[in-house]
Amino acid sequence: METQKIDWSGVKKLALKSVSTDVIVIRGTEEEKTIQYEGEAPKIEKRNETLEISIKGVNSILGGIFSFGSSTDALKIEVPEDLEEISVSQVSGDVDMKSTSAEKIVLRSVSSDVKLDLVKCAKLETKTVSGDIHLVSPSVQHLVVTSVSGDIVFKNVTCERHEWLITTVSGDVNIETVGVPSITLSFRSRSGDLSSNVGYTRDGKNYLFNDGKLKMTVNSTSGDVQITATNRADRTDSIEKKILKLVADGKLSYEQAKEIIEELK
Repeated sequence: METQKIDWSGVKKLALKSVSTDVIVIRGTEEEKTIQYEGEAPKIEKRNETLEISIKGVNSILGGIFSFGSSTDALKIEVPEDLEEISVSQVSGDVDMKSTSAEKIVLRSVSSDVKLDLVKCAKLETKTVSGDIHLVSPSVQHLVVTSVSGDIVFKNVTCERHEWLITTVSGDVNIETVGVPSITLSFRSRSGDLSSNVGYTRDGKNYLFNDGKLKMTVNSTSGDVQITATNRADRTDSIEKKILKLVADGKLSYEQAKEIIEELK
């Protein structure tokens, strides 16, 4: 892969647009952040306080799409941890975001699979038509996820006093919590079912798990919702091993890893 350094001075927002390129966004651990790519170099431009990255083959993203075939096969970008907004618009390339933080994250795609791992933000908006959406160890205060037929999977969820809205037509929603879930679930569906390996009570039209910290609304036509509780100690150990591997691979610094592990305790 080709490597190019990026000057983030004065940048508050990242806007990345692509047709079919697989994209990885990861928090940079060094002072100098880079972008790596296979194939032709993407167009990189600073506009006011926004760093705009567009990949050849893009005429318009998600609003009149004309694809002439992207000549960039894969792209990996390192980002700072103090951005106000990260926006990624895709058609069919997959999006993988790891150990990334920002005030707001927006992801829009048609058929891309989206995976967010150890992502932290105040607001997250993710919209896809047929691609699956996976969120692992998310720390998101206000979440809006919309999908037509793709499945939506949450893993390693720690229930905090956050508000999440999930909308799907036929995709299933699977939520795996660390320890006993604490969720107030509003589930509206024509034919979808709710299942769980732990008990819950009814509070009017809501389903109450434990003391209901996490306010979650799921709107579905035919998709099912499954909530699964996992052992906290085993799950924390698994996350710590993953974090240590990121350190060994040079993707996280020791100080960043220590901070994340402390937040898990």
